[in-house]
Amino acid sequence: MNREHVMSVLYDVTMVIGGEVAVKPLLTKTLQRLLYHTSFPTGLLFLDIPAAVQGETVAAQLAAAVGDYELGECVGKVIDAPAALLHGQAELQEHSPLLAQLPCSPGTYQTFLRLPIDGMGVILLLAPETPHTELPLTNVFQPVMANLAKAIVLCRNNEAYTADLISERDVARRARAVSEERFHHLAAAAQDAIIMLDDDGRIEYWNPSAERLFGYGREEAMGAQMHDLIAPASYRADFARGFEAFRSSGQGPIVGKVVELEALRKDGSTLPIELSVSAMHLNGRWHAAGIIRDISGRKADEAALAHSAGQLQRALQGVIQAIATTIEKRDPYTAGHQQTTARLATAIATEMGWAPDRIEGLRLGAMIHDIGKIYVPAEILSRPGALTESEFKIIKAHPSVGYDIVKDVEFPWPVAAMILQHHERLDGSGYPAGLVGDEIIPEARILSVADVVEAITSHRPYRPALGVEVGLAEILKFRGTLFEPAVVDACVRIIREHHFSFAPNPE
Repeated sequence: MNREHVMSVLYDVTMVIGGEVAVKPLLTKTLQRLLYHTSFPTGLLFLDIPAAVQGETVAAQLAAAVGDYELGECVGKVIDAPAALLHGQAELQEHSPLLAQLPCSPGTYQTFLRLPIDGMGVILLLAPETPHTELPLTNVFQPVMANLAKAIVLCRNNEAYTADLISERDVARRARAVSEERFHHLAAAAQDAIIMLDDDGRIEYWNPSAERLFGYGREEAMGAQMHDLIAPASYRADFARGFEAFRSSGQGPIVGKVVELEALRKDGSTLPIELSVSAMHLNGRWHAAGIIRDISGRKADEAALAHSAGQLQRALQGVIQAIATTIEKRDPYTAGHQQTTARLATAIATEMGWAPDRIEGLRLGAMIHDIGKIYVPAEILSRPGALTESEFKIIKAHPSVGYDIVKDVEFPWPVAAMILQHHERLDGSGYPAGLVGDEIIPEARILSVADVVEAITSHRPYRPALGVEVGLAEILKFRGTLFEPAVVDACVRIIREHHFSFAPNPE
């Protein structure tokens, strides 16, 4: 059983126990949380059980029932129940004949879990069969049963005061005492550090988890200036300024928020924390309460994940580079075409203000946009003369072939769609699908412009290089018909104004 799971269950039940001031909702909600965590369908809670057993049954008050309508009809009544059910230590047992003796019982239960409430009564959880759970049912809830007994006493006292119509002042004092006692129980059980400051920034509450987290005992911490005790030197000036404003208004840059900071331990070491701060107006002055969680484990996990992600990213880039190099080794006349096209596409996207991660996806897709040419015979790729109609049809199949090669690779970007669509045109005259306008993804619209400009600018087996101005004239001529206007404009700017270089590995 995971210790953190057990602690979270106890914390949840403790929060319910400490959150009520009346007996009925206290008992009902406690049963509901126990049923939730144990997977039992029905829960009963008996109070005022006689200690002495003089027969096989015992008269006890059924104070609460959840999950069974017929048994719920008996709530509030004193009923005769089998003594063997109500007396004894915590126990998990299958005993349908014994359960059938319960008054109002439908007789369908086979298993019970008995949880004594520290001399106040007993909880019975009932089920047709033993639920499957990893919790050690007979002992995991023992710590909270003592708190439940105290809470029942407190709630009964609170209801007694109300019933006797005591003065409003005494009601307030009693409610405050109950609230404070409940708070101290909850804070003591909390896994997070809980710290309260007075209006001078001095510590006025320091729970056990704060002792464990920072290394200072309660006596050492109480009355100390919080920022001198646990704030690293780099934070102290900001804290002093912020707390001065907080004293007058109860407002501050981190009040009501959850922030991540560094904190200082007694031994001088620091640790990453998650801090939640709230303001309390007490006796005309602003006090602060902070809940502090150690996030060292989470930060370590994030760092490990980032490292792994970086390794995977570098591996992916290496594989794509290898694929691109393999493709261009087959076609010496277009060697470097994909890399230069990728650099130009990246520059266009940067000029257009794209996010870095999206630009990286475009770059990697552009580096292998002609991967489908693996399907094209090398003699066709390097032929200096005109191609036949059947040969050109083979050439035009390379986007579809490339798409089929990478479509099942789970890239975090639309790489397969870039490859498939890089010869599509806005007016539907492109190939292979004749897509129109917004049917073409933005990455493919950039890639198509970069591909055309690079191809015209560079040498080809069937013609010499035509130069960059011829390439720009081509995309400007078909701006808005074949090519996206914003992409064309960005491409023109980076070449004419920013002097983009088509040379391999430019400085």
